[in-house]
Amino acid sequence: MMASALFAVAAFIAAVLWAYRSRRKLSLLRAYEEAMGTFFKDADTLLAAEETPAEVVDMIEFISDKAADPRAATEFLRVLLRRRREMAEGENGELSRAVASFVEGYPQLGRVFGRAMARGLLAMTFKGGLTGTFVRRLVLFDAKKHEDRTQDLATNFRQIEACVPHAQAA
Repeated sequence: MMASALFAVAAFIAAVLWAYRSRRKLSLLRAYEEAMGTFFKDADTLLAAEETPAEVVDMIEFISDKAADPRAATEFLRVLLRRRREMAEGENGELSRAVASFVEGYPQLGRVFGRAMARGLLAMTFKGGLTGTFVRRLVLFDAKKHEDRTQDLATNFRQIEACVPHAQAA
């Protein structure tokens, strides 16, 4: 009788944990879909504009390709840590001239670009497990408020293609 009661309690706890995990995964999936929906809407706007430079198009394609990859959050964190070290050593990690002049010359499209990069980078974290949660909570927690900062982060994230072996093979 005691064994049956313990089994029932263990089964109940397992069911509660499973339900919590399922709700959490569904919540992350919905957040991912919302972020990617905004990203693709903004990407369509940018791709339709003749003023959009090729480098911005490349960044949109890059984020689009990386967003569903569960390893992207880990790669993004690796680039951020390397970028922090480079900035401490005096190297500058600013936007490229083409992107910077686009953002300054076309402020409306620049805001759309900033929002697209913010949502694309945020979407990557929803598929990244624990690393994704870490990046989302400590790095991108204010991405929606500071979309100008995410343009710079996205530019630096493109460095993954040069430094991560499996990204080169993809």
